[in-house]
Amino acid sequence: MEQVGAETTNAGAHGEPVLKTTPSSDSSSGGRRTEAEAEAEASDEVHISFLVPSNERYTRVFKTADTAQHAKQTLLDEWPSQFGAKPAALADLKLLYGGNFLDNSASLD
Repeated sequence: MEQVGAETTNAGAHGEPVLKTTPSSDSSSGGRRTEAEAEAEASDEVHISFLVPSNERYTRVFKTADTAQHAKQTLLDEWPSQFGAKPAALADLKLLYGGNFLDNSASLD
C-alpha cells in the first residue's frame, strides 16, 4: 500500500494514502518567507506544499476560497512522478493540516 506523507505514520483509517500539507513558509528557506509568499499572504492566495516521505515537496498556489477537495483534485490531476503510484480515486487522498484531517468542504483560508 502506498502512503504519502511527511512522517512515517499509519495510513488513514481505511488504508488511504495520507497527504500532509504544510505552509510553504516551512520550506528550505529556514522559515523565512519569500517575496512571493509575502505577496500571497496579502492577497487571497495560499501556497500549499504537499510532502512525500522522502521530504520532496510539490508546491501549488490556491485561492483561499478553494476547498480541500479542489486541492486534492488538482494534486491528483497533476500527480508528480516522484510521489510514486497515483491513487485510483479522490477518496483515496486525505489532507492533513495542523494534525487534523481536512473535510473536503473545508476552505483553505
